[in-house]
Amino acid sequence: HAEIRLQKDDLNDSCYYVMALVDVHERKLRELKNVKDALSDPLTGILNRRGLEHYLNAFDDQHYCIFYIDLDGFKLVNDTYGHHVGDELLMQISEVLGRDIYSSVICARLGGDEFLLAIPEKLNSKKTHHIAATLINKLSQPFIVSNERTISVSASIGTATYPKDGVEL
Repeated sequence: HAEIRLQKDDLNDSCYYVMALVDVHERKLRELKNVKDALSDPLTGILNRRGLEHYLNAFDDQHYCIFYIDLDGFKLVNDTYGHHVGDELLMQISEVLGRDIYSSVICARLGGDEFLLAIPEKLNSKKTHHIAATLINKLSQPFIVSNERTISVSASIGTATYPKDGVEL
């Protein structure tokens, strides 16, 4: 970034230009990190609610399908093994949701044990049910946390498609 300004020398009654070069690289990196932090869940690194809204707003009038996922039995994990184990489980679950589900999936953690996947495509009901069944199957598999504990949870999933199942208010 360069700044140029006209400077007046009152002693000589003359003018000259002063140019200053400012390195804004570090500032820009901090700004980008702040934007990423504002749109990401601090625990899992996937999108948070604000980040998800940002992505969904960018779809404009495109079709998309949403899978709302609530983990069943997660409170018991926290109560039995502690929050550090629950946090590790949430991180593993976010990794599962972000891969191998569908090629163009957007994954977000809404808070607690609630996740949301958005697929920016028009999916028929058969494909939607297949993806939901795949999610339930993958999330029902045992997870190994803290290198020693095997923990199993299950998931409840709701689906909706845009624009078929909703309208903008």
